[in-house]
Amino acid sequence: MKAVRVFATALSLVLLVLQFASTGPNISGAPLRSPDVSGTWDLKVETSGGTATPTIILAQEGEKITGTYRGRLGESRLDGTIKGNEIAFTVNVKFENRVLTVVYKGTVDKDSMRGTVRFGDRGTGNWTGRRKTSS
Repeated sequence: MKAVRVFATALSLVLLVLQFASTGPNISGAPLRSPDVSGTWDLKVETSGGTATPTIILAQEGEKITGTYRGRLGESRLDGTIKGNEIAFTVNVKFENRVLTVVYKGTVDKDSMRGTVRFGDRGTGNWTGRRKTSS
């Protein structure tokens, strides 16, 4: 009887491990493939000071992204990374006679992204983005 109980417990553990391995997160150690974020994206940035709608144009090579930011704060170069579905990019803009570093961090899901933004020491906000489709 004790042997049957030990066997049943061992079998339950094996089945649990197999279920987790087939439905759980990537535990294989293999890197997650980053989505291709190349293209033009319309952003909506919400802060305590209001809402802005800049556009970014992204190019991607591996995990590196570069591009152009166009918005209320002018046009600037954009540099960043994408690792798995996590994106981060920085834009340096002229604001009140100085350079302000704006840092975006977020996640990508196909043709949409969302996250937080920090405007140097001037404040923070939230943003969403939608990839423009060719029409």
